[in-house]
Amino acid sequence: QFTQGGYRTVFQLLGHSDITSIHLAKVSLEMLKARRIAVIDNGTALGAALADVFVRQVKQDGGLVVVRDTVNSKTSDFNAVLSRVKNEGADLLFFTGVGPQAIAFSQHCQRLGINATLLLSGGAVNLEFPDSGPYPEGTHLLLHGLPVESRPGYAQFEKIYNKKFDSPLTAYAIFSYDAVGMLIEALRKNNSLDPKAAMETLHNMQYKGMSGTVSFAIDGSQNNPPYTLYRVSQRKWQVTRTFGG
Repeated sequence: QFTQGGYRTVFQLLGHSDITSIHLAKVSLEMLKARRIAVIDNGTALGAALADVFVRQVKQDGGLVVVRDTVNSKTSDFNAVLSRVKNEGADLLFFTGVGPQAIAFSQHCQRLGINATLLLSGGAVNLEFPDSGPYPEGTHLLLHGLPVESRPGYAQFEKIYNKKFDSPLTAYAIFSYDAVGMLIEALRKNNSLDPKAAMETLHNMQYKGMSGTVSFAIDGSQNNPPYTLYRVSQRKWQVTRTFGG
């Protein structure tokens, strides 16, 4: 919604929610062969948008959604909604929760004996990544960006970061790094700190960053944003497939 607002000053280095959800829906039907799908959002604007477009795309592609529900983004009580998932015999469960809530949700699924494949969006990535942390075997995650181990310069970037900071290097750090790098490059190209000039340069820039080649559509969203689908195997997030980039 933000990039649709007509602002010339907005630039987005992550794929927007519609693209993300369409990839997730295609993964569900074409790769995971889901027949009965449950969809639960976390009650936020982004979570609801991801879920709504996912449901629309699944139905458009001939899939069946047997549960569509919402939980509060602060709750840890998933009994009612997960009972519905279990009773409906869902074989795939898409949840839009992020961070600790997504982890708690996955653990609750295990305790209730839900056999549905758990599919998560990028906000659910754990701090231990590429280790899977608390996530169980078979969990799937669609994460923004290409596999970091394949990115030129990432190993050195990680080494320098770990020398300077105690906090974990998250999966999204390279996008912040490239955002700053692009802005610096725009200022250099103009030999000016004028923000209006930088803005116009960014709209027309093709930048080779650590996350890949970055350029923007008219609305400021990224052209052909990269994603990687991961699956937990032997306590690691293993690459299954990449999209875009």
